[in-house]
Amino acid sequence: MTNGAGWRSRLLSDYWFTYLPADLQDSLLDAARQRRKTPGKLLFEKGDPPCGLYVLLEGSVRMGGIDEQRLAPRLKEVRPPYWFGEVSLFDGMPRMLDAYSVDQTIFLQIPHETLVQWLEKNPQHW
Repeated sequence: MTNGAGWRSRLLSDYWFTYLPADLQDSLLDAARQRRKTPGKLLFEKGDPPCGLYVLLEGSVRMGGIDEQRLAPRLKEVRPPYWFGEVSLFDGMPRMLDAYSVDQTIFLQIPHETLVQWLEKNPQHW
């Protein structure tokens, strides 16, 4: 599934996305870039600069430190569709957690700068 129409149909099962105004849905999908990860690969790492808003489309992702593997049962594993971006999306500070794939995953990423620029032009969506 590599196009906005296909992504939209999958995301309409998500409560948050379903209730967004149509222009915001369109803008998110227009800006989105597909990313795939194999099991155990990092999507982003603690300390990384903000890199945008993500939605998990397929697979599962675990949030928390990779060095916390021994605590795996206590780390939250999320399943699709799931939107995430951490507080760094809003404050511009480095990421506070690692995010890595548990199995084969497909994400959409809305790059940080693209999202910030769009929100500056459309502040009603903050």
